[in-house]
Amino acid sequence: MNKSIKKLWIKALRSGKFKQTTGVLCDKTGYCCLGVLRSIMKPGDRQSYQGYGSLLTVAQRQQAGLRFDTCDSLADKNDAGFTFSQIADYIEARL
Repeated sequence: MNKSIKKLWIKALRSGKFKQTTGVLCDKTGYCCLGVLRSIMKPGDRQSYQGYGSLLTVAQRQQAGLRFDTCDSLADKNDAGFTFSQIADYIEARL
């Protein structure tokens, strides 16, 4: 994984700035963990991906240095009720 993006992502997940939601990258109630990643990669671009699926595009995954199965696993953790703090711990330890 891209080290600078990883550092920013972990910080954002632990910041308390983002409310957590499930099933989509972003909606009116909040973000999934991948939506947080998308937000730090393209700040101020929330409207362009509200309601979209729960995964990043190929280009976004490549920019972050993530494999599809890793993104899928993180989305599953998010939707299963893992908190952003728990997901940040996982990313820090395993990616």
